[in-house]
Amino acid sequence: MLIGTKLSVPLMKTRMVPRPHLIHRLSEGKSSRLIVISGLAGSGKTSLACEWIRTDGLNAVWYALDKRDNEIDLFFRYFLTALGKIDRKLASVAEPLVGGQREITKDEVIPLVVDNLNDHIPDVHVVLDDYHLIENEEIQAWISDFLDYMPPALHLVLISRHATPASLSRLRVRGRLTEIVASDMGFTEEEAGRFFSEVIPVGLSTDQVRHLVRQTEGWVAGLQLFGLSCRGKDRVDDFDDIWGYIGRETADYLMYEVIRRQPERVRIFLRATSLLERFNAEVAGEITGLADAGETLKYVLRNDLFLNSLDTDQTWYRYHHLFSKAIREEVRRSESVLFKEVYRKAALWFAGRGYIEDAFRAAFASEDLEFITDLLEDYLHLWHEREEPSAALAWLERIPHDVFVKSPLLRLEECIHKIESFRLDEIEAVLRDMEGREEELFCIYQGQKRSYCADLYAYLTYALRYYYYSPAQTDIESLDRVVAMISPENKRFAGYIKILVARSYLLKGEPMQADVALKEAASALFSSRSLWSRILWFRAAAIVERARGRLSRSEAMLREGLQLVKRKGLLGTPLKDLLYLPMAWVHYHHNDLDNALKYAEDALKYAEPPSCPVGDVIEGNLLLCLIYRARNRPRDAARCLEKMERVSKEISAPETSVSVHPWVVRFTLQGGDIRYALQWSKERKLSLDEPFSYRLIDEVITQADLLYRLQSYEEVLEMLNRFRPLCVEQDMMEAVLQIDLFLCAAHYSLGHNDQAGRICEKALAWAETEGYVRPFADFAPIISPVVAALVGTHERWRMRPCVAAALADSSAGQSKECCPAANETRTGVDLTDREAEILRLMAADYQYKEIAHKACISLETVRTHAKHILAKLDSASRRQAIRKAREMGLLQDR
Repeated sequence: MLIGTKLSVPLMKTRMVPRPHLIHRLSEGKSSRLIVISGLAGSGKTSLACEWIRTDGLNAVWYALDKRDNEIDLFFRYFLTALGKIDRKLASVAEPLVGGQREITKDEVIPLVVDNLNDHIPDVHVVLDDYHLIENEEIQAWISDFLDYMPPALHLVLISRHATPASLSRLRVRGRLTEIVASDMGFTEEEAGRFFSEVIPVGLSTDQVRHLVRQTEGWVAGLQLFGLSCRGKDRVDDFDDIWGYIGRETADYLMYEVIRRQPERVRIFLRATSLLERFNAEVAGEITGLADAGETLKYVLRNDLFLNSLDTDQTWYRYHHLFSKAIREEVRRSESVLFKEVYRKAALWFAGRGYIEDAFRAAFASEDLEFITDLLEDYLHLWHEREEPSAALAWLERIPHDVFVKSPLLRLEECIHKIESFRLDEIEAVLRDMEGREEELFCIYQGQKRSYCADLYAYLTYALRYYYYSPAQTDIESLDRVVAMISPENKRFAGYIKILVARSYLLKGEPMQADVALKEAASALFSSRSLWSRILWFRAAAIVERARGRLSRSEAMLREGLQLVKRKGLLGTPLKDLLYLPMAWVHYHHNDLDNALKYAEDALKYAEPPSCPVGDVIEGNLLLCLIYRARNRPRDAARCLEKMERVSKEISAPETSVSVHPWVVRFTLQGGDIRYALQWSKERKLSLDEPFSYRLIDEVITQADLLYRLQSYEEVLEMLNRFRPLCVEQDMMEAVLQIDLFLCAAHYSLGHNDQAGRICEKALAWAETEGYVRPFADFAPIISPVVAALVGTHERWRMRPCVAAALADSSAGQSKECCPAANETRTGVDLTDREAEILRLMAADYQYKEIAHKACISLETVRTHAKHILAKLDSASRRQAIRKAREMGLLQDR
């Protein structure tokens, strides 16, 4: 749902000088696909557009842009809302997108507009005001594309401080562009004369007007500044002095003159409110002490004292930056007490109402280091609640080091924002420096602030041990003991400790124990007012449920968490990303790759070490690698794999939520490189007698993959039949599904068709209840014959998603890779039927893309088979392999 509105034509606050020659040019070009009005700030661009729309009686929709509109989703919501004002049909179709939860993508907007806009609507001009604020290149590129497909009845009007964007200049060549540029916007001497006689009456001579126009180059705001400083004078004898101040002091003198001519209450209002980047009537009353601040605000608006509304509801305002800068510098120089007092009052008002960024900005502007420190100590934790560690760290970095080190609480707050990015050495250095001196350091605080500091120190001390050690070494009893040390008012820290206990149990492969710990954490976290605490619980619980194979419950928990974030109006913050990555996994297992990719990419949009959770970066890139491989995008998959490895090597902690090395081995196996896997297996010396853990599961499945590719099917059965009961006992059912699919394939390869069928049928039945589909697509090359036989026997399976996924690549079911019964050639070279087919196509001089098309398989699969062929023929090149194959008689039809 949109908050506020920016979609109405602004009212002209003052009477302007008519500019008929510009209105005529705009009228002549109003049928152009694109109309651009560009010029300096304060040059009257918006006023000109309003006058043109009024004069010609145009149908227009207006979108006033600001920097926040660089977010693609927000831009398209407002843009579609604006277009919806044109046509009811379009508004109805767009409403689910505009009011919905999911983000709008650039690829769906143009078709939606083109397909649903009524063909019979009258000409409409869509105005994008302050277009220069759009710096997002994707939006700029989209505007360029939209102009190509825009219905004939639509005309786009860009109001900008810059000339036509380069991407749109091609329209000029095609005669589809009408432009008003900066040089056109400047007032002529005649217009300036009328301005000073009709709009702001000032007794200026012709020479003085000419001089002003020459010096300002006709800049309307400059003329207006001069006029306001001389308003009502019959003659201006001190012209040169006034203009000299403008040139030397960048309008400071004029601003001072404007204020001095106002009533006392207005001067008080302007001196205070101009210090802020934005304000409303309530904060204005707080910082000015004026009981009638709302009425004074209306006076300032009526008298056009450089005040701009930031929304059409006229709730928030800001001054023209030149105006506010001039007053700010004057107040800073002459009224330093007022300067600091205004910023302090504003900071406290903003903080008390949740406008934390405004609060910190005002606090730092006060230049009062003691006040800044106190405010950050009181409110910095809210950045943690919103999962925005980079923002919190950025504010802390602005505090001088000698001031920062005197605040134990801020030092600990910095640590908590660094812990998930694994900046553990930095945290350890702080804790070591405080060790043994807690009473001495924390005695500067009183009451809850002191207990908060002590509890935060205890949490970090014990949490650091968790992040440093592997699951097998984690002292869960110590983590449990620290819970009793936490003060009742800070019991959410006890909940955080229980979350760590749950994570530790999960990494040990004990999800049932993790579930117990999460239930203990729930009472502490859900009774606190911390939204972040509750979202953290939903995330942890969903991950545990997925490990237990309860995919539907995992999804339900994530959706409940996202609904909570939505109700709090925080879907635009990184807080949602805590839930987006586990939700991406859910969609991946459902084989909904589009949504899996969307959620994963959104979760990692700003995820760059060292300011973000490193575990999420690794796990997110693993998931993206899997998705890209499923989408046959090997380069993207390789990029994600490389990043996963790099980040894993860079962090100091030995464990994250993903065991990186086994996955790297599996990916290289899928790429046809068996030597790397053999080397890993030799060095790893895997033993099932090792302590059970998440990592061991990954390694066992990787070893099974290697053994299967080596056609050591008996070893696969022996190892997995021993390991499966351990997974069942610990309720690691997602791992059990993968194990069963390998067991199915191994039995089939040994000719145990009945056994393979029984295992496959049970796996399908269980997976269907939870919505697991992707595992059957991933295992399709080695289980599709079993699934196909099952469908032939039991028709009830034919329409099931997991069955369809397993049979999607029908050619895979016919390959030797899927049905690897012994079939050695007379030469002793063991080529599968598929490899022999590809070898013959290679010998016929077909390129890999052509082979993929003819064989109905992916290009990546062709390359994999080609690598196997070269290895089996002991050849360094394709040409050498073909020559050897001819000599061995391998190119004859089998």
